[in-house]
Amino acid sequence: CEMSLDRAHAAFTDRRPPEGRLRQLGEAEAREIIPQVYARAIAGVPGSMTRRPADWNLYFYDPEHWREGSTAHRYVLYERGGEAAGYVVYRQKEVWEQGLARNELRVGDLQAVDGEAFQALWGYCLAIDLVASIKAWNRPLRDPLALLLADPRRLQQTRSDQIWLRFVDVAAALAARRYAAEGDLVLEVSDGFLPWAGGRFLLRGGPDGAECARTDREPDLRIPSADLASAYLGDARLRDLAWLGRVQGADEAVARAQRMFQWPVAPRCTVHF
Repeated sequence: CEMSLDRAHAAFTDRRPPEGRLRQLGEAEAREIIPQVYARAIAGVPGSMTRRPADWNLYFYDPEHWREGSTAHRYVLYERGGEAAGYVVYRQKEVWEQGLARNELRVGDLQAVDGEAFQALWGYCLAIDLVASIKAWNRPLRDPLALLLADPRRLQQTRSDQIWLRFVDVAAALAARRYAAEGDLVLEVSDGFLPWAGGRFLLRGGPDGAECARTDREPDLRIPSADLASAYLGDARLRDLAWLGRVQGADEAVARAQRMFQWPVAPRCTVHF
C-alpha cells in the first residue's frame, strides 16, 4: 500500500529513546551496507525477493527527472551494538505556503531486522524539522507503524498491486513451502485458463516441510487456482472464500486448510518488477 500521515498527528504511544544510533550514509557506503541489511530484514517474509547486482544498480539509480522537485535520495542507517539493524531511504520536497514551511517527506524504502530498529527509524522520519506530511510507498497492508501511533486513524492507506501469483505446477509449488500446522489435504484445483495445470493433489505438510503429488482420491476441498494462489503466501482467507462459495468442502476440511495455510508473518513483495 501507499501510506500518508500528517506529522502533526504522528506521536508515538511509546516514546522510549532508541538503544542504538542513527547516522547518515553517502551513496558509496550505502551501496556497501544496505544490501547486507536488506538480506537480514526480508529473511522469513513470504513473497519477498532477493536482489541481484543489476537490481541493486537500479535501486540506487536516482536521475533528477524521477525526483519531482524533491532532493536526491538520502540514506540513514540504524546501528545497535556495532551492527547495522535497519535503514531508511527517503527524499524531501520543499513546500512553502504563506511563508510557512510545509515540506513533504517521501519514504522510498524502510527495512528493519526487528521492531526496535523499525521504531527508531520511523521515529527519525517523523521528527525531521519543517516537515508537514509523510508519504511512503510499497508498504505492507498490515504495516506495524499503525501499532506505534497514538492515533492510528490518522494513517491513511491506499491499496496497490505489487505481486501476482499464477500456478503452473501446483504440486511443486505446494511442496515448496512449509505449513503452520501438520495435516493432509486433497485439493481439487480448477484452472479455466490452463486446464492441464489443474487436477487433484494430495498435500501432506507441516512446519518442517511438505510433499505433494497428483492423486485419484476424493477431494477434501474444491478450489479455483486463483484462490489457492491467494492463500499460498500465508495470508489465507479460506474461511471467507468458503463462505462466499468459491471454496467448497466440509467445514472441518476448510478449518484444517485454514490452519495449515495461514502464516504468522504477513506476505510482502519488496522488489518492483
